[in-house]
Formats: sequence, structure tokens, C-alpha cells
Amino acid sequence: MATLETRLQELAQTMGTGDKALRVLLNGNAADLAALATTDKTSLVNALNEIYALIATAAGIDDASTSTSTTWSSTKTRSEIDTARAGAVADAIDDGAPSSSTAWSSSKTAAEIDTAVSGVIDDGATTATDSTLSAATILAAVAAAKAEAKSELIGGAGAEYDTLVEIQNLLQGNDTALGAINAALAARVRFDQAQSLTGTQQNTARSNIGAVAAADIGNPDRDLVAIYTAALQ
Repeated sequence: MATLETRLQELAQTMGTGDKALRVLLNGNAADLAALATTDKTSLVNALNEIYALIATAAGIDDASTSTSTTWSSTKTRSEIDTARAGAVADAIDDGAPSSSTAWSSSKTAAEIDTAVSGVIDDGATTATDSTLSAATILAAVAAAKAEAKSELIGGAGAEYDTLVEIQNLLQGNDTALGAINAALAARVRFDQAQSLTGTQQNTARSNIGAVAAADIGNPDRDLVAIYTAALQ
């Protein structure tokens, strides 16, 4: 089985090879962007922004008329869209009878919602569609559920065993059971202090939690950056 060190080296080499391929695709793996024809060669983003600025100031923009050979500026386009949208919204609002081709105003919608929800609280029979319970009824139901849960937790235990203190006293009076518990605790793997374990105990502990030994990890100080850099060359 390969060590963690080997796996990390393979990862660094793969990443370096992939990044080199991407750099080849972008600029032929050149060390810089000197081959760009733009004035700004500091980054691809700045070069693209330079091209965008040239397009935005091109002679093809004409906000005075509509034509199949010119275009509107973004400001003109936004203005036309806002005007059209305002007209469409105004034409679509109709607070009269409901229709599939018009919409209610926010005032009309709020009024209809208020009318629909009035009288929705009903502490009588429960229903899944047209009413809800009041807060007082809900709280009373929660209290009843808590009482039922407590009763189920006690499980019919007698008065002498229905509290944690009484259970504690019962355990304290049973040294044999406590001794068995202490023996089981003594066999655990500790994290609060140093502990001496045999090789067999260490292997069992690692197997139980799915851990690996230091020998299976390899050298954690391997220079992965150097491996990555070499893969780019």
C-alpha cells in the first residue's frame, strides 16, 4: 500500500501537469503576457477590459435612432427597458375581478390576504386545510406531550426509583457492578494523559477507529511545492 507521502507527491505532480496544460492553452506556456497585442499586459482581465472599453466607445453606438447597422448604449437600452416595463406594469394592474391576464396592486393583494386569513384560528376540531390552533391551545398540547413523555421515561418505576438521585444511590450500593464498569474504563484509550500500550493494543485501537500507523504515512515534511513546480516545467 502506498504511503500518504507518496499519494501527496502524486497529487502535486498531477496538479502541476494540469496547470501547465492550462497555461499552454492560454498563452503557450509563456512565462509572461508580453505576446498580448493590447497596451495593458499586466493580466488577461486588464487586457479584456481594454478591449471592452474600445468596443464601448466604437462609432457604432447611436442613441438617437433605431437602425439595423448601429446599437444603443447601455444607458439608452436601460432607459427604454424601464419605460416599457413601467407601461406594462401600469396596463397589467386591475383591482377588479380576478383575471389570468392582469394583476392586482399590492394594496388589493394585502386586502384580499387579510380577508382570507381572518377567522383562521379555530380551537375546535383540527383540520388540515382551513384553520389553525391558537397559541394557548398549542402550548397546552405541548405541556400534555411533555407530561406524557415524562411518564413514558419513568416507565412505571416505583417511587423509590423514579429520580436520578435514587438511581445514583442504587448504583453506589452495588460495588460489583461499579468494579466491572471501572475495569472497562481502565481498558479505554485515553486522550487526557499519556498512556503505555503494547503493540497489540495499539493495532486494535487503530483498527477500531480506522486510523493508520505513522509508518504508513511516510514523510509529512516532503516539499510538495518543489514537486509541483517541477511538474510545471
